[in-house]
Amino acid sequence: MGLNKRDFIKSAILAMAAGGLSGVPKRRVHAAESDAFSNLPNLAENAVPITVAERRKRIEKAQSLMREAGLSALVLEPGSSLVYFTGLSLWRSERFHGAVIPASGEIAYVSPAFEEPALREKLQLGDDVRVWEEHEDPFRLVAQILADRGVKKGAVGMEASVRHFVVDGIAKQVPHLSIASAQAVVTGCRAIKSPAEIA
Repeated sequence: MGLNKRDFIKSAILAMAAGGLSGVPKRRVHAAESDAFSNLPNLAENAVPITVAERRKRIEKAQSLMREAGLSALVLEPGSSLVYFTGLSLWRSERFHGAVIPASGEIAYVSPAFEEPALREKLQLGDDVRVWEEHEDPFRLVAQILADRGVKKGAVGMEASVRHFVVDGIAKQVPHLSIASAQAVVTGCRAIKSPAEIA
């Protein structure tokens, strides 16, 4: 009679516990090896969280680079760049949830209505949060943010990980603006590490 899967796994576990794998050599950790590890420096002891002031400087640098590149705004979705500029670690889903950094003016956020309370609890920079319900178009809010910041011409820069449906939705709401890559802006900020990042 053959073993079923459950019995086979039980037998294997019992064999290992009983030393059934005695043919496998056991590695002994020598005292000299453990001493070598105890002498390693703690590389994290000087690390401190990135401050709001530093994130503000990052946004200011991005705005300067946007103006040089002819971009009117930068759109971010949840991901490493949103964390880099705002400190926000948000979940990416099928609903648009992100930030708009204009080349001039204050950052603004677009959030599904049910996510608003959690977003506001985490905000470190700015307080302009535009919310949308399930039956509404979130990209109209992006267009309204751009209008409120005086953006009438130029290009809206998209961070590299922004998904197509977001780019397409924004493009339809702002036909008078072009869509462009913001990779040079984002890389121009993120490639140069501050002392706090290095620590």
